[in-house]
Amino acid sequence: MAVMSLMLILSINCNKEVRLPTISTIAVSQVTNNSAVSGGNITTDGGAAVAGRGLVWNTGSEPTLEVNTGFTTEGSGVGVFPSSITGLVPITKYNVRAYATNSAGTVYGKTMVFTTLGDAPVTITQPATNITEAAATLNAVVNANNVPTVVTFEYGTTQAYRNSIAAIQSEVSGDISTDVSAEISGLSQGTLYHFRIKAVSSLGTFYSGDLSFISLPADKDGNVYNYAIIGTQVWMRENLKTTVFNDGTPIPLVTDSIEWNGLYDPAYCWYNNDAGTYKDTYGALYNWFTVNTGKLCPAGWHEPFDADWAMLTTYLGGVSVSAVKLKETGTDHWPVPNTEATNESGFTALPGGSRIITGYGYGFRGIGMDGNWWSNSNRGSIASISGTTYSFGVLDGGAFGKHFGLSVRCLMDN
Repeated sequence: MAVMSLMLILSINCNKEVRLPTISTIAVSQVTNNSAVSGGNITTDGGAAVAGRGLVWNTGSEPTLEVNTGFTTEGSGVGVFPSSITGLVPITKYNVRAYATNSAGTVYGKTMVFTTLGDAPVTITQPATNITEAAATLNAVVNANNVPTVVTFEYGTTQAYRNSIAAIQSEVSGDISTDVSAEISGLSQGTLYHFRIKAVSSLGTFYSGDLSFISLPADKDGNVYNYAIIGTQVWMRENLKTTVFNDGTPIPLVTDSIEWNGLYDPAYCWYNNDAGTYKDTYGALYNWFTVNTGKLCPAGWHEPFDADWAMLTTYLGGVSVSAVKLKETGTDHWPVPNTEATNESGFTALPGGSRIITGYGYGFRGIGMDGNWWSNSNRGSIASISGTTYSFGVLDGGAFGKHFGLSVRCLMDN
């Protein structure tokens, strides 16, 4: 009897029908630009052990184990299993579904559809161009990485920025580097400005690094000056030529040598009293009393003191070598051969000569031969200067009588 019962049980098991497993696909989550997370839930094995399970995905059709762009294998058995989808392409639509395999075959869960995110835009600020006393062109490079991106420039006198303007090329799309720019105006002359890019896409808001530029300084006469950044200092590249103090008060023009020699008040002149020949290239000559008012340079700039000249000289390697790094190259203004001059500082020193006083003769001397620039430092009856000549490369920190007429270079305030 027992033998017959065992044979009946074996007969029933041998005749048992094996079906496909029952499986569902877990909703897709944690989607990035190149990955996502999903999985499956096998609730029945169909009467035979589940030997394989995982996810399968494709970009253009229902995915199968035979036709797909990727799949995972996640062990065996029934129950819930998570699975990570990796190696995806940004901003691409995918179809994904779970699968389970037993001896009856492979079955798939419901297809889930998702789209990968894009990469964050890449933003790189570039130096400003077309800088004037009141305007500039802001520049940058943006790669939108296939996510449409709205691009604006933020700018201001501090890194709080405060101002913004849309890039001319906004909105940016595609996956190539795109030059973007914006024209800004209404700037204050001779002022340091900061700027950066703000890029906004569906992925969020992104910022570039900070860059800065200085609007060109201008005097009350409307003369605009280029500048050179030398170490931590910013110097005008041209001799001052204003005839008006920065408060709008006119500076007396004195042409008579005897009158000039007796002055203890501010005054200016042009070399040989010839503005037409010398003004544009060499600027004006001022007595020290004009410099000492502290009102000669444009707002935000000042007349250099001994310490300022010393800092410049030290940065350039000392008095024995600094002059050649300051002098304009070539022989347009300095005498032949001027072979030592490199102007690597950008200062562009010119031989503007001087107006001399009693004891030295009267009148003017040294145009094309030597350049001398006032220091605002006071040494009693004399005042400090820094100068150089055509024949040697030393920047001489000497002293002249305050009645002399010398060139002036302005220095940006810290």
